[in-house]
Amino acid sequence: MCKYHYHVTVRKCPPLHLHEHAHVRCSLNNAWGSRCQLTCSQGYELVGHNITECGDKLKWTNPLPRCLAVKGCPLPMSPENGRLSCETPGSGEGSDVTSSGELLKEGSVCRYDCDPGYAVPQSQWHLMVIRCRAHSWNSTTDPSCQADDGNTPQLLLADTEYHHPLRHHQKRRPCWANPCQAGGTCLNGPHPRRSVLCICPRDREGEFCERARCQEEMCENGGRCIVLGDKAACYCPPGFTGPKCQVSQGTG
Repeated sequence: MCKYHYHVTVRKCPPLHLHEHAHVRCSLNNAWGSRCQLTCSQGYELVGHNITECGDKLKWTNPLPRCLAVKGCPLPMSPENGRLSCETPGSGEGSDVTSSGELLKEGSVCRYDCDPGYAVPQSQWHLMVIRCRAHSWNSTTDPSCQADDGNTPQLLLADTEYHHPLRHHQKRRPCWANPCQAGGTCLNGPHPRRSVLCICPRDREGEFCERARCQEEMCENGGRCIVLGDKAACYCPPGFTGPKCQVSQGTG
């Protein structure tokens, strides 16, 4: 009887040396033909390719990605008798938020809505839309959903659609034209005396956010205008004081 002995050599790529907070799942470990998918731990964002394969030359087809800490804002809490919808950069549309403990990406926009029968009072309309900038929300005060008085604002940044049993319509609301300037957010009415309400960035003011809070020549004697809260103020150079840096302190 003849006996045959076979020696099998498995062709392999070099082992993958993952960056910190990275994870990998491979179909054949690091053997030729293996396909690997890379992911990051929660709270980290993958930068680079998420797939690499062990190719014919026993080299990985893509360099390993890095996992960078997500820069963003903590997820706000949904209001009582309401909900929170957030839109993150690249998501295309808002999604309901039901829990906390996550981070939303820099540039995210969240909007508060109330359940049927409840509304945000007019004095809190400016709190209905918040933005994540420089790792913090532009407002830390949450609006409240109170018993509806029939004057509920609706947020709309583009066309709205409504359905009829026999027809499908697309209706343009006043915010469709985006009358708010400088990145202001438009709220459709009803509002007292006008059909839209503009929620302005901190450094803008006016009905349509058309004015910068810091006006030219607001500060004298080389003073610099800065925005504190929702008000403009003058930061005075040494030797001057006053609301507009108009008072010289003199030298003695």
